[in-house]
Amino acid sequence: MTNVEARRNCFQAIPKIMTRVAHDLAQHLSAEVVRALFDALDSGLDDYTTDERGDVGSWIRIACIQGLASIIVDLFRVSASLPHFADFLPAQRYHHVVGRILRQGVERLDNVRQIAGESFIRILCLSPPSVDDSENWRVRGETLMRELFLPDNSENGTNWNNGEWLFPKAVKLLEIPDYRKTILTGLVLSVSTRTNSTQRPASSSLAAYVRRLPVTSAGREYSVSGLAEDLVQYALTHSRSNSVVVPVLQTLNMLFEADALTSLPESETGAVCMESMISIASQSVSRMKNIQRIQESMKIIVNLFTVAPAAKTCLPKIVGFLVHPYPRVRSGTAEYLYLVLQSRELGWEASENAEELLLETGWSSTDVAQVKEAAQALVSELASNMESQ
Repeated sequence: MTNVEARRNCFQAIPKIMTRVAHDLAQHLSAEVVRALFDALDSGLDDYTTDERGDVGSWIRIACIQGLASIIVDLFRVSASLPHFADFLPAQRYHHVVGRILRQGVERLDNVRQIAGESFIRILCLSPPSVDDSENWRVRGETLMRELFLPDNSENGTNWNNGEWLFPKAVKLLEIPDYRKTILTGLVLSVSTRTNSTQRPASSSLAAYVRRLPVTSAGREYSVSGLAEDLVQYALTHSRSNSVVVPVLQTLNMLFEADALTSLPESETGAVCMESMISIASQSVSRMKNIQRIQESMKIIVNLFTVAPAAKTCLPKIVGFLVHPYPRVRSGTAEYLYLVLQSRELGWEASENAEELLLETGWSSTDVAQVKEAAQALVSELASNMESQ
């Protein structure tokens, strides 16, 4: 079904049907049908359709967020009368959806975040279902959730559409292993958005959180290397999707620029992650068509060039961006590399000759041979600078 309004109306109808028959649910709908309806709403959370009106998929996501919360409320309310409650709402499916609602609660659109926040608080305030093993349906990290979002034990005061209020709290949700990866993917979209009121608090909050993490952890506690691994795996799993890879690279670059990933080389997992980042960013550079992916890939290589264990690996790969077919990429690489060399503590200093090559070469020139010669000279000079200091 391609009509957005029609799809939204269908999704809005599902929870209404459930509410209408909830008092005698087992007589009207089988557990299999209820699960299918629940899963249909869950699938709607992945609708990011856009047209000339913008992110019209958000209409679908809002309807599905509200619908999922409504069904959970109805099922909990009539749980005592349902034979085999777990067949209607398996605990694993329940927690999967809670995590997905939380993801929407930390994504880039203010109105979607607000609806997701209200729906999540509605779920958080529910009493467990009246069944054996009811603890299986208790929200993970409930104590932390209440401290963050219900400090006065009131259902009021949710302000999820306000990034300054939300994101310093939201990053702490990464401490909950069951919802961690899903929430992280939502934060990635907020960090990469062009909306300053979302991007700025999301970025600063995530960077501050990561700087406080240990390099590694033995248990389920989050760590710098664990977060980097999750981001890298997310990108690798969707390597052909620019809509996933670009935000991940933007998030990694933001963390590098905020000095939040400087400890990565201290762990084996972190070192492996750095190798994967280099691979993602340097693969088929000359054949990349998406300018944003090229630019973010370039920044990954330059940022990793400032990390001692990766410097020698990254330096020759910078050439691929300095001689890229797109003049905009060549000049952007030279500019970013110069800024990094001037602003980062490298343990060595770039020579005046290297700086002159960066500043005085016409990187966007049509004289490709001259550009290639300058790129090779620059890399040789920087390699010499690294060796001599």
